[in-house]
Amino acid sequence: MALQASGPISASQIRNEFAGVTQVSFSDYFRHAEPTNGLEDFSETYTSANNSGVPTTGAIKFSDFYSKYREVMFKVGSVNVRENANTSTLFSTYWGTNVPKRLKNNGTIGATSTANVALTVSSNISNTLVIDNAGSIQGAGGAAGVRNGTINGGNGGTAIVLNSFCSINNTGTIYGGGGGGGAGTVGGTGGNGSNGSVPGSSGSSCDANFPCQAAYNGGLGIVSGCCFIALGSVGKTNYYNNPATTTYGGTGGTGGDGGNGGVGAGYGQTATNAPALDTTGGPVTAPALDTPGGPTSGDAPTGGATAGGVGGNGGIGANGVGFGSTGGNGTQGGTGTNGSVGVLPVGTGGAAGYYLYFSRNVSWIAQGTVAGRIEN
Repeated sequence: MALQASGPISASQIRNEFAGVTQVSFSDYFRHAEPTNGLEDFSETYTSANNSGVPTTGAIKFSDFYSKYREVMFKVGSVNVRENANTSTLFSTYWGTNVPKRLKNNGTIGATSTANVALTVSSNISNTLVIDNAGSIQGAGGAAGVRNGTINGGNGGTAIVLNSFCSINNTGTIYGGGGGGGAGTVGGTGGNGSNGSVPGSSGSSCDANFPCQAAYNGGLGIVSGCCFIALGSVGKTNYYNNPATTTYGGTGGTGGDGGNGGVGAGYGQTATNAPALDTTGGPVTAPALDTPGGPTSGDAPTGGATAGGVGGNGGIGANGVGFGSTGGNGTQGGTGTNGSVGVLPVGTGGAAGYYLYFSRNVSWIAQGTVAGRIEN
């Protein structure tokens, strides 16, 4: 705990607070600089940079130590990075030691995947923790939705989980990861073409002695392919008939594949746009007439038969989004010509990551810039 703010103060009190050697020399208690990067116990360098009233050189007096205290600091320097950080690991045995602790981040603390957390404040803290964040703490970005696979975009990752109470002074940024974009879906199948018909033909191609002439059907009609005697007429009437022929329409074509979504922004990862039509990973144009998977001509145009309809193009995926935002939904594949609509459901966008989880365990000194969801 901090030394008193006024009144008599002894060398032994200073020594006991800062865990100094038995024989106190004031030169041992000059204020040393905070660490550039890593862990430093200010019982060894005696006074932390937060104890700004203690001189670094020259004259030093008892009253300089009013309200001063020992502190263990872990610092991430401005050019340094920590990944998947855990305070019990950063502070080592000091995490369970009854001494105030400070995590100072001037660099970047990030999560390498959405299965990890950028910074986990461990449980079972002894004494207190202050997080001074002047850098950035970033969750991982969500995965893109994949056509013909996991079509939904992945949720963004978490920046901070608080399993112990702490105070946060945020003058930098704390970001949950951005959600991945959902995938588009397959276009609808084209409709089948219509059938047609070629009319039969007729003419005098039989004579009276044609073997089928007895099949005159009572004189009431034409018997296909045979001659007949017209009832009540004089002499013989010869007639020949060719039946009508059916022509068949083509089959409808398949729809094009949907496109993948884009990835969300996260630590070490920028948001990406969904691939465009007919690019790698993008939606596919439906196959053309008489190509593999495309509609067929059938007998068209003979007898009025028609070709099958072209399928719908695949739907485009949704773009990935920035830190702390929810990914968009993919689009439905196009409707096939005279056919079905594109496949549903489309891939949904991933949710924004949490910038803070278990927010009931925080006291904000300054909230600063945050993005994403918060969980109590």
